[in-house]
Amino acid sequence: MVWMSGCETVGERRFPCLDGHRYEGCVGLELCSAERCWNGRRLRSSGLVRADAFDKPPRVQGYVGSGCGNCRHAVDLQVDGELRSAGGRRIGRWTICDLDLWEGPASLYNLINHRAPMKVPGPCPSFVDTPSELMRPEIVRHRQVDRERSQARRLRRRRTPSPEQPRGGSLQDTQDRLRLRQRIDRDEETQRDTRSSAAGADRAA
Repeated sequence: MVWMSGCETVGERRFPCLDGHRYEGCVGLELCSAERCWNGRRLRSSGLVRADAFDKPPRVQGYVGSGCGNCRHAVDLQVDGELRSAGGRRIGRWTICDLDLWEGPASLYNLINHRAPMKVPGPCPSFVDTPSELMRPEIVRHRQVDRERSQARRLRRRRTPSPEQPRGGSLQDTQDRLRLRQRIDRDEETQRDTRSSAAGADRAA
């Protein structure tokens, strides 16, 4: 061990919370410059973020209204080995918030589908939008699919009449057609009565 300014140094890492192999308690991120704690926990990251033994993916509760999917702080999590979801499913790609604002890692699928495990749900004050040229290709494809789905939904709505607007036109158009149909029926009934009267007169003659 090498002593420097009251901090115990292990390799190139300095830990102000250690005093002669004895843990004196966490001094806080403000006073600790280490990227990884002496116990292996990741404290902060610069560049590639690697998973540690404390990265436990939480169970996804459902939709979270946030913009994490396109935030620059949502970065890929490098996993050496295997990291499974809370349900035991093997996941190929993981992401993490480099500001430690999530409960744990999120699969790329959950990130794209607005299911990031935020510690405080809702709009994030630390959100930094990713420029379009730097967006994840998965996000670009997902947004394109969303746009196509929305366009198809709007098209179906235009083709499907509402209860106040039956198929084929407005309510006024339907009423006009109904009146026309009634007038035609009355005319046909009058014609039948006229023909019947004429036929009776001929037989009487």
